Amino acid sequence: MKDSEIKEIKKGRENLKHPNSISVGVTWINGLAVFNEGTVWANVYFGVCHFSQKVFAVTPIDWMKPVHSIKEFFVDPLDQFCERAFTCLNFNCILNRFSKDMFLHEFKDVGYFTAGLPNDVGSKALWFNDKEYKTFWSKLLMKHGTMPEGGIIDVNPNKEEGNLIIKGA
Repeated sequence: MKDSEIKEIKKGRENLKHPNSISVGVTWINGLAVFNEGTVWANVYFGVCHFSQKVFAVTPIDWMKPVHSIKEFFVDPLDQFCERAFTCLNFNCILNRFSKDMFLHEFKDVGYFTAGLPNDVGSKALWFNDKEYKTFWSKLLMKHGTMPEGGIIDVNPNKEEGNLIIKGA
């Protein structure tokens, strides 16, 4: 897909009006809050969509741009519309329209190799949205109270005050 085609799709997407759309919160979860220190996935933020309650994006811990800029997005289930449909990593979502080209364009500063995603991304469910993780993320959101608005579940560097810091949207 050419850059001009991607820009045209994004422009069209931004100009669409969806009267039935709803704002969907996002919670970013520091991988260290879930996985052991020293493991690959401890160095990643997982972006969890509150519509599907699954991971829609991952970003390395040292690239905070998505964590600070993506706090919500709009979906319209009746019209099968989602602002993140072309870059969403939840391939089982009914609104998903994943495009590897659009994903690479949106996350060009990182790319899917840096994010630890497989070469065949888009062809099958990723481990963090499959098997025992099918309900894991929703339970974590409920436990820490980030539903429905969203927020960040981060690791507290000062361990004496508790392990996690929960920041609202």
